[in-house]
Amino acid sequence: MAAPVSNGEELELHVDSLAYGGNGVARLNGFVVFVRRGLPGDTVRARVTKVKRGFAEATMLEVLSPGPDRVVAPCPHFGACGGCRFQDYAYDRQLEAKEAQVRDALTRLGRIEDPPVEPIVRAASEYGIATSSSTRSRRPRTGRRSVSTAPGAGTRCSRSRCAC
Repeated sequence: MAAPVSNGEELELHVDSLAYGGNGVARLNGFVVFVRRGLPGDTVRARVTKVKRGFAEATMLEVLSPGPDRVVAPCPHFGACGGCRFQDYAYDRQLEAKEAQVRDALTRLGRIEDPPVEPIVRAASEYGIATSSSTRSRRPRTGRRSVSTAPGAGTRCSRSRCAC
């Protein structure tokens, strides 16, 4: 079966959730489209940039209707650097999404049923830092598993007035 979208096509999509790595997840008649800079609850206009058999990738062109947790990013350079990927997403929702991604990785990849995941620790300040996180699941020496995440791919804006 051919994908229901083509490269370069513009679509109106409703973003349901976040994928690991931060792209929004939308579905077009069941076909998954990962939307760069799309947030849960958003309805967006996006251009398809890559099409595979089971999914497509798209870049958001415009927010048609913002989701309830979309906020105005305080950084004047938002979107230009990798250090502030989620400044437009409510901080409490960011923490929930990160915890859910750790839990999902431990369940799906680590095959740990109902993993004991501690809540994500809030930063002292929501802005002014660019961070990556690393988490570990301790097991006996016979089978250690670990999971790590690095939001922003480890890059940071070097501009003088950056808020990240």
